[in-house]
Amino acid sequence: DVLATGFDLPTKILFLPDNRMLVAELSGTIKILPPPYTTADPEPFLELNLNIPGYAGLQQGIMDVVLDPDFHDNHYYYVFYTKDSPNKDRLSRFTANETHDGTLPGSEVILYEDPETANTEHHGGAVNFGNDGKIYFTTGEHFDASNAQDLTNPRGKSHRINPDGMTPTDNPFYDGAGPHWDSIWAYGLRNPFRAYYDAPTGRLYVADVGGNNYATAYEEVNL
Repeated sequence: DVLATGFDLPTKILFLPDNRMLVAELSGTIKILPPPYTTADPEPFLELNLNIPGYAGLQQGIMDVVLDPDFHDNHYYYVFYTKDSPNKDRLSRFTANETHDGTLPGSEVILYEDPETANTEHHGGAVNFGNDGKIYFTTGEHFDASNAQDLTNPRGKSHRINPDGMTPTDNPFYDGAGPHWDSIWAYGLRNPFRAYYDAPTGRLYVADVGGNNYATAYEEVNL
């Protein structure tokens, strides 16, 4: 059944505590749909005003959105997206207003930003909270396979950070002032564009894109 139409490359659906639906569009807008989810409110929940032209605009933008576990009280939510200028991937925290029908202006806090200019493809961008209260997010290797094996490079990885953006010192490759990118939790990924944290089992499932040789490459779900 078709409930609502007119979206621009929607990438994420999630629900507020009061059952209103949020729909994120790749181009940088998050819309609110109250039940029965047929019409979006005229004012967006978030408008990033991204201006990413051409083919890049079909793969850069909002990748994922997740609410803070304590969203009802702190109004925090998190967005992984590709910024237009500077053209870099980032994970940011935003703060919704008291009525949860919009976002407080100037509330963005950048928790992670890729140090290099974004490639058109392979951004990853999945975001989840684990049972340990940490944020697990994924990054693509930006179509350069060597990035995925490089522990000094954040691309092609699964990362683990505190909700304030700081890095837990018990991460497996944490070396403080050393050369490693300390938030890396797992590496060797290509374009981990979706992930799901299963709270009852504590398992993180990561969907990764296969290679370009179609005779040997397969889409994967990694545990």
